[in-house]
Amino acid sequence: MPGRAQEMYDDLSIPLSASLPKSKKKRSKKSRRINLVWLEKHRTHYLDELIRADGRGDVPSITVCPDCAARGKSPGTAEFRCMDCFSPYLVCSSCCTEQHSRDPFHRVERWNGDFFTKTSLAKLGLTVQLNHTTTQCSNPLRCHQNFLVMDTTGPHRLLYPATQDVIQTCATFRYLDFIHLHSLTSKGSTLGFYQTMERLDDNCGLAPPMWRYPALKLMLSQWRHLHMLKRGGRGHDPNPRRVEDTKPAELAIKCPSCPRPGINLPHDYLDAPPQDRFLYRAMIAMDANFRLKNQLVSSWTRDPGMGIGCAYFVERKGYERYIKTRMHDEDISTCVGFAALAKAATKYSRGLRYTGVGAVSCARTDMITAVGNLEKGERYGNMDYTFGIALREFVGVDDILISYDIACQWFVNLESRMKKLWPEEIKPPSTFTAVPAIPKFHEPGHGQLNHEEYSLNIIPGVGSTDAEGPERIWAFHNPLANSTKPMAPATRLLVLDDNFGFWNWLKYAGHGKSLHFAPYFIAN
Repeated sequence: MPGRAQEMYDDLSIPLSASLPKSKKKRSKKSRRINLVWLEKHRTHYLDELIRADGRGDVPSITVCPDCAARGKSPGTAEFRCMDCFSPYLVCSSCCTEQHSRDPFHRVERWNGDFFTKTSLAKLGLTVQLNHTTTQCSNPLRCHQNFLVMDTTGPHRLLYPATQDVIQTCATFRYLDFIHLHSLTSKGSTLGFYQTMERLDDNCGLAPPMWRYPALKLMLSQWRHLHMLKRGGRGHDPNPRRVEDTKPAELAIKCPSCPRPGINLPHDYLDAPPQDRFLYRAMIAMDANFRLKNQLVSSWTRDPGMGIGCAYFVERKGYERYIKTRMHDEDISTCVGFAALAKAATKYSRGLRYTGVGAVSCARTDMITAVGNLEKGERYGNMDYTFGIALREFVGVDDILISYDIACQWFVNLESRMKKLWPEEIKPPSTFTAVPAIPKFHEPGHGQLNHEEYSLNIIPGVGSTDAEGPERIWAFHNPLANSTKPMAPATRLLVLDDNFGFWNWLKYAGHGKSLHFAPYFIAN
């Protein structure tokens, strides 16, 4: 029998050993315990190299400038090195300033014979001539003696100005871009970032740079607003329209999945058969957040803000005017004692300007549409106005599904409130069919009989929509609560608007990835 088996394998030109299971190769100690091997073989070497880098490194005995020698000049003393350039060599002061004429914000150190001490290119005589590409000016003016430039390499005494008259502080575009994107992704505070950059310059705190945090806050607020205008197309408007004439919500990133007549709907969408009407339905979700509070700090007079109402937050004056007419409204009644509704009581508003925010978003893509501040909890007036502003995005759409965790209470008398109480600027210009729904996770919590009409498992045409998008939105933005709570009102609004725009941009840019993998998920 073994001989017959051998003949069969010989005919197939396959060695007999190929049929036997291969033994698993034993992993080496290096792959199993990487840090242990590093400790045994490399730790001392790494430590030696770190210490050597703090000294003169590869040039322990070179005292003449190699750049001067290479160019045939009378060599100067090699005593300066750059912390940000790749080259490890020491050069003289003239070569150092010449090398950095186009990199004026690098950090440099000077060898004093025993160790390196901090210095700056400004102390070596490097100057930056503004508004001249040739770096030369026939009639230069000296800067303020306390002039400071902020950059990602730390503060520099030497270009975005914090003021326009007597300029003492400015920042590089690189610095502002970095802190802007860092704040959007990490949700960290500007103060924390500023202190990090201070520590980068002086980690001992023995010689801290001049305190310019207020100037940084001012520059960053302007930077946020300018980028919202730029990305909203206001810098390239073909019409002779001033920036001051920016329309409400014009700077917001719109959801590409929401139905918009004349943009992504066929001209005969209103004539679609009943079984296809769900294709042209708008689906929105409403919810309130009680973490994004704001303390009674500063005032709207002292902090008037920039571009209020031009992005996601509703226009302030009209909103507050309407809320004053609804001050005596009762809180939205509870269905089963929902925890969110309990916070509508005024006892949670002591010392606060706003107890949170209410928002309307797309139930399909979770993109934010409209946001309003809540003075004393989740009340009809606040949520009605925010909802009315969101309806501007769906003019001409006659079928709207509205998901709200308390839809069973909020929808009661909604039509009556729209007719009798809503101001003209938020009244929908055309009639539409409103379909109420409760998000899937919240619906079982109501525990009420005859609640089936609000179930997304039964409402036709919604697919697998869970309408829990607001919870995902709040999870992303709740880390902002600590930093925005003590802010002045307009500054807080600008920061939240900017972060809401970043969220919408991530969703918008992620559409391509979602559509790319959609066939795979459908097939499986």
